[in-house]
Amino acid sequence: MDPNNLLKKLHSYLFHNDLNKLTIADKVYADPATLYVDEQLMAKDSHNVYTDEPAVVNNVIDKYIDRSGMNYIDKNRNNVHSLLKNSKYKNDKLDNGFKSDHQAIWLDEKGEIRTTSPLKRKLKNHVNVNFINFDNDPKLASCPEYKQVLKLLDNLSGGNVEEFCYMLGLIPLLNTGIMRLLRCWFVILSEPGAGKTVLFKIMGHIFDDEELHKSKILAPDSNLARAFTDLNSIDSADVKKGQLMMIFDDYQANRNISSQAGIAINRVISGERLNGGAKFQQNHPVQLSPLIIVATNSLPHIRIDQVSSEARKYVFKAKTSFSKAVTVKNGDVNKWIESKRVQEALFFIIMKYAARLIKMTPNEQKKIFSQDKSVKSDLSNLSSSVLEFFQDADVTCRYDLVGLKLSSLFETYKLSTKTYKASITAFKKQIESLGFIVKRKKFRDNQYSSVICSKNRNLTNEKMNLIADDYSLFPDYACENNQYG
Repeated sequence: MDPNNLLKKLHSYLFHNDLNKLTIADKVYADPATLYVDEQLMAKDSHNVYTDEPAVVNNVIDKYIDRSGMNYIDKNRNNVHSLLKNSKYKNDKLDNGFKSDHQAIWLDEKGEIRTTSPLKRKLKNHVNVNFINFDNDPKLASCPEYKQVLKLLDNLSGGNVEEFCYMLGLIPLLNTGIMRLLRCWFVILSEPGAGKTVLFKIMGHIFDDEELHKSKILAPDSNLARAFTDLNSIDSADVKKGQLMMIFDDYQANRNISSQAGIAINRVISGERLNGGAKFQQNHPVQLSPLIIVATNSLPHIRIDQVSSEARKYVFKAKTSFSKAVTVKNGDVNKWIESKRVQEALFFIIMKYAARLIKMTPNEQKKIFSQDKSVKSDLSNLSSSVLEFFQDADVTCRYDLVGLKLSSLFETYKLSTKTYKASITAFKKQIESLGFIVKRKKFRDNQYSSVICSKNRNLTNEKMNLIADDYSLFPDYACENNQYG
């Protein structure tokens, strides 16, 4: 065959083949069940909200693949996604708000809470409760469930209940850019049993997809460092998949958060995207929820070379146990959590504080999470002289003290502050108030007395090994050489 004729036939084949593919893309784009947002195809799920979950999106695409194309179904699906990047397909926007089975719930520009038919707005988040205004109904405002929810929030907030409610009020506003203004992430610190998990279970009943058994509030990867650095973990937490928040429940703060994870957290709360990608898929920019909440029994710290992320940490410290703070009928906490009235009360509080946030000026918004209200430093309960001593020595967190010999630290403190009449017994009590134990410790075949140890044995050993390996220092000498870890 003549080479020119062969080239023409090949061109004709490719042209018509592409035309057929474009026809599929056109049909998918025009389908009332789809929406093209930020160059990603989204489709309505069973709750009539938009998602980019592959199973939901592929269900729409597959309607337009003819039988002959089913043999290459994955290839055809990928072709549709590729062709939609053509500039003729315009990006759409999603509305802010929630959709229940009976309502579309959103906030207008003036901060007023609105409800209408669930079919009238393009939303990506479904809730399992309807919006009820408790403040407009005296019976509801005085109902025990509403008061109990407020007591739970007050307890977890350590008395800063307004700030805690404003934190929850950020949930409906995550697409508004408010987090780029605030640029903070949150820690709920407490002893076990304060009610952290109770709160998250109530939130799960409100926001989670009960059909898919998938949490929209708990981070898909419970490993905090991996959640912000692993490509697969990042992709699974994409907000387009319905992820509302990044909550890490019962986070074990037995070591510092890595600098790499700290940088990623800083980027996320600043509104930047991270690179992510599911297995066998091309990596792409992923938007994670900027609302990051870490619930823990021990305060986490980001490595000191990531000061910016550490400085943006806002900490709530709970008052007491849930059982002491909230009285539940017959003591049945699970039944209380599953109560629709409890869920409706919490959802109302979330929407109420979101509405208040919208009505504030940017300066007023920034003042809400002022660092002087945060339980920022776990050294804040120390006497002023001891605190100043630690600050001068660049001791920024409790972890820095682990593995040091108490008596050596005390002598260094006296010399540095010239408080020669200070009592080692009083000094020891202040160190123990930070949650440490001072005990005899065997380390590398030697016995050391009065070593400052964490209650977590692995953490103590890890820190002592770090001091020995990196600085060739042991408890007897670390303080005398002005090495504080």
